[in-house]
Amino acid sequence: MRWSKLPVSFAALYRYRGKALKSLTRYEYTALVRVVETSSAETSDTRCGRKKSRTYPFGAGLGIENTYHQVLRSKLLTPKFTSSPPHPPKKMPQPPILDESDEESDEGYNDQLKAYKKELAAWRKKADKFAHFYLIVFRPEDELYEKGQVCTYKYDYEAFLKYYNQLCWGRCEIDDLRVRQIDRVVHSLRIDKDKKEMLAAHRGRAKTMWSPEEKEAAKEYYGNYQSTANDFGIDVIPDAIQSLTSQEETNARKHLGHSRAILDTLRNLTKTTEDSILHTSRKSSPSATKTNVNVLPFNMDLDESKRQSKIKDTSYVDEDTSGPNKYRTIPDLGKKVEDYIKAQDLSADKDIVVKLARDHFEAIRSGKAREKDYIAPNALVCGKPGNGKSKIIESLDGIAKIMKVGEQMKHAFMGSAAVGIRGTTLLKSWNIPVFEKGQQVRYKEWNDDEKRALKRMFGQNIDSICAVIIDEVSTIQPYMLAYLSIRMQELFENDKPFGGRMVILLGDFDQKPPTAGGKSGTLPGVVMKYIEEEGAPPTSKSAEMLGLAQMGGFLFTKFRYIELTTQHRSGDPKHMALINKMSKTGVGPTVQDLKRIENFVTLS
Repeated sequence: MRWSKLPVSFAALYRYRGKALKSLTRYEYTALVRVVETSSAETSDTRCGRKKSRTYPFGAGLGIENTYHQVLRSKLLTPKFTSSPPHPPKKMPQPPILDESDEESDEGYNDQLKAYKKELAAWRKKADKFAHFYLIVFRPEDELYEKGQVCTYKYDYEAFLKYYNQLCWGRCEIDDLRVRQIDRVVHSLRIDKDKKEMLAAHRGRAKTMWSPEEKEAAKEYYGNYQSTANDFGIDVIPDAIQSLTSQEETNARKHLGHSRAILDTLRNLTKTTEDSILHTSRKSSPSATKTNVNVLPFNMDLDESKRQSKIKDTSYVDEDTSGPNKYRTIPDLGKKVEDYIKAQDLSADKDIVVKLARDHFEAIRSGKAREKDYIAPNALVCGKPGNGKSKIIESLDGIAKIMKVGEQMKHAFMGSAAVGIRGTTLLKSWNIPVFEKGQQVRYKEWNDDEKRALKRMFGQNIDSICAVIIDEVSTIQPYMLAYLSIRMQELFENDKPFGGRMVILLGDFDQKPPTAGGKSGTLPGVVMKYIEEEGAPPTSKSAEMLGLAQMGGFLFTKFRYIELTTQHRSGDPKHMALINKMSKTGVGPTVQDLKRIENFVTLS
């Protein structure tokens, strides 16, 4: 009997993908999974080389589950849409309001009501089309993966809003990734603006599209703002200076057409903003104005490899704030933050830290943080193992995400500690030098490459850094804290301590000491040594005169001390008594102590 292969649609493959792959969206399934024919010959597991990819069987009902299976791709694919995705719907039409005091308005109201129903029907059609596409592509259908299952999913606009909100408030990393992917497709932003400019300059660094003579001719010709246009209204290069291949000519026309579309968009935005300003009362305060973007994004006189963006972030000023406020209003923000904090089930000793951070985030949103007399709160949070210091970092990350104030920079001195909090090492990130024992501690300028690398971590938007967290503070030498403050002042162009940003130090001084050692090698040690010698705490002037280590000690005295006492990791009093004994005396457990704890699974 001759067997012939029949085509199986991608929709059918995804519909019967099996239980193991049920949580994948269609977009993810396309990028990650490929279908492979099952071989009857068995291969030995002892063969050399790379291990075979894990196989995933199809669910029952497809008809090819016995002859084909699924494997994960070794290289991720990027799915490409064959046509443009539906545009997001505009604002939903609102019904007309009937004026009951005017009897003659009934006829006009009926006409308005008919027009409203017509507009609503057209809006509903576009909204549902938009929602249907994005739900099909980016929502996992984890209840449809094998035979016998019935589809209960909805694909209207309300279902899309519900799913999108679930992703926004989800606590899993995959939820955040899916939200970003949807936003990129909706707004056609495949990559950040700064990265686009960087890539454009990099790709054009060695362009040879035109010779130097042709470039000079083009500059001379277009210097008087003369241009010709083809039948499509797109500017073209005259034949006198045109020596491109057909493919290069096509690419050049696409580029010019895209540039014209960008300029038209900028003109429309400028015109819209000017119209809104004209309708604003002349008695409005000067702080209520909006900055227009009315310059081209590039300096066109420079070579492409040297072009830099001129567009500045548009600042918006709320009438009820004292300074510029670029943060959009979030409905029920206070309730959302309260619900999140309540869901974290934090102990009472952590409420102080959470309140300090929340007040600072609110100051950032309101614009108060940019006032000259505002001093950002700094906190030193100490506690024994199991007191929940890592939980504080996780909770503050969630609050910052809900309030849309940016993100926290998380650091530690040692790489293992930095990985544990999903952060980076302090010295590498802020280009803080290391001084050997006996070597004089002195200030060194910030390396330009290291400074640019730090900015690239945040897409050149350093204002998105809302706070800095340093874990295992007992390993930090005093001069490093002074260096951090100087670096942050330079980065944020702010003379306040730490550049006006909130800094939280976490750790336990009974645990790991600094690598330098010695009494004056710790932050508390350098302060106590100064008090012993001078009889009073260090001041800003005295610390500045003595050096960076003393300046770090002075800054350390300005941190608010918060002690965590609630134990979350161990509920056994004998266990905790042993830990407290080790931390207070520095003496390890005795044989008798070990006999008492030999039945314990973990010490700390």
